[in-house]
Amino acid sequence: MGMMFACRRTSIDVSELDMIIEDDGYRTIEEGELKIGDIVVYSRDGVEASHVAQVVALLVDPNVADPIRVLSKWGVDGGEYFHPMRQVSEAYGVPFSFLTDRPVMQ
Repeated sequence: MGMMFACRRTSIDVSELDMIIEDDGYRTIEEGELKIGDIVVYSRDGVEASHVAQVVALLVDPNVADPIRVLSKWGVDGGEYFHPMRQVSEAYGVPFSFLTDRPVMQ
């Protein structure tokens, strides 16, 4: 969360995500609407967020099973990793929702 929303300057507990979404004007989108810079929210239980990642690439190779690439920080003392969106530790769960701060196009 700190990597994503505080330029790596601090740690932010995932429980603060709802406040950040509201304060910063994020909105929910569908997976098919993802663009570079959007946010993937993971959940273990389908209710509460457990992890976030930022979309950094959208592969166009039809042979790639998981074409969305993200950047996320794994744990407070862990590193930052580029990885396929669905390849995370079981502790983080699965992609649950998708967020953007892009304006709605009229």
